[in-house]
Amino acid sequence: FTVFEVPTDDTNTATFIVIHGDAPADRAHLRKILGLDDSRYWSEEDNHFRGDWTNKMGQDRSKMSKSWTGFPGVAYEDAVMGVAAGPVADRTKEHLVAADAPVARVRRLLIEAAGHVAKGEMPRGADYADCTGLSAPDQMISPGVHWKDLVPQHTQDKTNSDSLSSRQYEPTT
Repeated sequence: FTVFEVPTDDTNTATFIVIHGDAPADRAHLRKILGLDDSRYWSEEDNHFRGDWTNKMGQDRSKMSKSWTGFPGVAYEDAVMGVAAGPVADRTKEHLVAADAPVARVRRLLIEAAGHVAKGEMPRGADYADCTGLSAPDQMISPGVHWKDLVPQHTQDKTNSDSLSSRQYEPTT
């Protein structure tokens, strides 16, 4: 399954759960693993999440030995994160530091992408033919080894058969 969270305004989000595969979906089982099977916090009748600060978002701290969050499922956890964050903050009064630059860049890229979509254009990075060669290794590497050497298929220069990952890596001290 895939879960999409789509803001509808500054205080509300629509959640779309797309179930895909060859087998028919077992709705009751999926509701349970997503954490949406407790009518105190969510109902298919109105599709509103009912967790809030007055009911501790439905967190069961005694279950934190089995589930680190104490929430019943991934969709439920996503809903709690959205509710706990509150409405969109006034970002004009933020005091940014260097570590915030990537966040600001992503925001600009998302706004740029929305503009392209609004004009019926393909957003940057969305027009890719094949991502089957992409991978995300999770491992420790020795000093002097460049992380790009773990995924040489990501860094091949399409105009030159030499891999860009073969460049020398000099660790900084």
